[in-house]
Amino acid sequence: MKATEGITLQEGDNYLWLAYEIAPEASNGQTVDATLSSVTLSDGEHTVSEGNPDGEFTIRNIVLSYAGQGTVTSTVNGSIEFTHKTKNSYSEDYESGTDDRVNIFVPLHEGMLCQIDFASFEMYWASYGTDHARVEVYSGKGTDGELLWSLTSKDDKTLGPQRTLRSTSADGALTVLFNSGSSASYY
Repeated sequence: MKATEGITLQEGDNYLWLAYEIAPEASNGQTVDATLSSVTLSDGEHTVSEGNPDGEFTIRNIVLSYAGQGTVTSTVNGSIEFTHKTKNSYSEDYESGTDDRVNIFVPLHEGMLCQIDFASFEMYWASYGTDHARVEVYSGKGTDGELLWSLTSKDDKTLGPQRTLRSTSADGALTVLFNSGSSASYY
């Protein structure tokens, strides 16, 4: 690897930051690691004694649903984790708001289909009144495709669809629409 610009080193310790660009084909669980074995300076090549610190980066393909996001399209290769941004550091609850949060999942490879399985499901549904979270899963890109599942009953607020939802569209895409249904964060 070669620096794109000249680097002026200062007397004492100098630190270089290495950033990775992870390819879309990278799958969950794969690891990335790097070693700096030598550097070439104006006076020649120098071996680096501690160029391979402990640790590695494990790839986790995560898509977050969050307040104010609008529509977000994500490319899927293998599996991803679809979750929500929490309302604060003390809670696992999703952020409140009355905005529609639309996540579109598109398979990386032609001929593949996206599907979603819910590992956990817990949505807001007011004890009194009509306020409740809105969750809809559509086949295809956007909310014009076939509706595969919708949260329509208080009885399902902790159950979810209880089955795998798989795209039936030719493009293999899947769209999830979420609206927390409450502008307050007390739920």
